[in-house]
Amino acid sequence: MSTVRSIPSTSLPQNRKCKECTAIVELPASRCTKCRARRQEKRRQSTKQRATHVMENIDVNSQGVTETKKRKANTASVEDDRKRKKRKLQNFVKKMPVLQPVPNSENHSADSSETDRPEQFMNASEMHRRLKKLASSWTPGKTFRFNAYFSVIVDSKNPDNEKQSKLFARDISKIAGLPFNHNSYSKVAHKRDGDRFSLHTLTFPCNCVNDTTPKNSQSSLATWLSSQTSKEKSSECDGFIEIGSADDESHPLEIPAFITISFESTSATHHFIKMSSADNVARGLKAAINNPRVSDEAKESAQERLNDMTGTTQEHENRVLGGYKATLSNPSTSESAKDHAREVLDAAGVADYTGSTEAEFNEHDTRVLAGYKAALSNPRVSAEAKLHAEEYLRERGAV
Repeated sequence: MSTVRSIPSTSLPQNRKCKECTAIVELPASRCTKCRARRQEKRRQSTKQRATHVMENIDVNSQGVTETKKRKANTASVEDDRKRKKRKLQNFVKKMPVLQPVPNSENHSADSSETDRPEQFMNASEMHRRLKKLASSWTPGKTFRFNAYFSVIVDSKNPDNEKQSKLFARDISKIAGLPFNHNSYSKVAHKRDGDRFSLHTLTFPCNCVNDTTPKNSQSSLATWLSSQTSKEKSSECDGFIEIGSADDESHPLEIPAFITISFESTSATHHFIKMSSADNVARGLKAAINNPRVSDEAKESAQERLNDMTGTTQEHENRVLGGYKATLSNPSTSESAKDHAREVLDAAGVADYTGSTEAEFNEHDTRVLAGYKAALSNPRVSAEAKLHAEEYLRERGAV
């Protein structure tokens, strides 16, 4: 006859013996209350002794030492490393190309370097600010020179110098306002290192031209128009803008590439665009000229700036003269404005400015009347607009 074995109990004990004495404690505690209090007191005493020992050592080491004295390097390796980096930087600057002097050229401007040594910048933003400052303080009639470099950190150890030079050419033409087309370069110099260029240099021709208009001129538009009749044909500048990117193996910070820029202009006057978007500025100047709330002096200043930016073409002159012709035939224009328009037209050499202008004004009036007539028969036009059109046509006898 088989016997039934009893299943052992799997329940855990609820009590256990203390680790330091014979007292019984409840789980999950491993020590009794007295042993825990005794252990915490020992820890407090040990922490207090360590803190006292540390304070004693600080008091001993601080004797005879001032608070402002700095700690010196323990070894001479740090000083040797600084000297080595300084020597590398000096050799790096000496290897930069130096511009050759232009024959029969005058002295440099006040902001130009006396030794033609390339100027070092920390980044491209500092170089852009320096160029803008030189442009604002440059003296017309003197050769403009600028030779500088800065290092650029790239993601790869083998930077794409061709791409770097093209990107910086685009930025320097738009941000700093140098007068050249960054998409059209006249010369390319490169040095191939395997599948890439270790040196890539682009040379752009300077696009500035001579201009007889004085800088910051406050003359009226009539004087400006009269001076255009005797204006001689301008000659191109033989200056250049050279932008390059090359591997930088001698930089003390081991930066893998650096950017160089050389700019020289021999033009008598030079135009710098100091805005991010010339088109937006031109539109703003045109709006100021046509704004009736803007004063005449501000309009003349805006016209001069617009002429400096866009140039004085025949089409632009015809538009200006046509506007003054329309002023003479406009019944809403004051007599003083008409007198000023006659002075401008006389200074420009326009003898007969009555017949063609009246015909143009009549044609414009006919178009306006036709528009109001079309509004009367348009079902999409509101009743209020139709009433206004009917009153306008009745006043002019067109109904």
